[in-house]
Amino acid sequence: MTRRLHEFKMDAGTAMAKHLDAFDELVVGLQTLGEPVDEARQLVVLLSSLPAEYELISSIIENVKDITLIEVKEKLLKECERLEKKDTTSERAFKVNARRFKGNKRSGRKWSDQKKNSSGFQGKCFKCNKVGHMKRDCQEGTTDGDAVFVVSTERVNGWLIDSGATAHMTPHRSDLFEYENVNGGIEVTIADGKKLQVTGRGTVRLLGLDGKRIKMV
Repeated sequence: MTRRLHEFKMDAGTAMAKHLDAFDELVVGLQTLGEPVDEARQLVVLLSSLPAEYELISSIIENVKDITLIEVKEKLLKECERLEKKDTTSERAFKVNARRFKGNKRSGRKWSDQKKNSSGFQGKCFKCNKVGHMKRDCQEGTTDGDAVFVVSTERVNGWLIDSGATAHMTPHRSDLFEYENVNGGIEVTIADGKKLQVTGRGTVRLLGLDGKRIKMV
């Protein structure tokens, strides 16, 4: 029974309430056998049993002084509820951000033209020989298709972080830790309106400019 306590882990897909019930049952079983587990040890075992997505709340709990087991359980239940809401809204957030990007893309050239017209440059472009803009701002021979081609054939070694998004995308499986397969049912709508099937999800660990580690789930 003691060995079961040390090996106790939360299975993937298990509800937090069910996990806590199993934990309490195990602790009561040990007490019945004359092996009571004090609250401090229960806290250590319980937090150690949680999967990676509870890493943040576990760190917060560990830094709270004099926190009780009941308070910890309440926080874990709330965190579970938050994660479930996050999962159900992730696909919707993907679509919203894709539409926003598509709208910005549509208005991009108009803004570029306005910028050129307001720049005050009256010289001639060395690329198209037209007056009113520099070569670096020239749109001659540039199409949306060209831009997409360049993006799609070059791998950018970095992440674009959108603080308003609840999830981020990558086509590279090697970028993800704690990877899990997604067996269909989730689609992402990208800027050109196409739908992509999500094949999996995982965790990304990045290093910020201040040297601190950033974790994205």
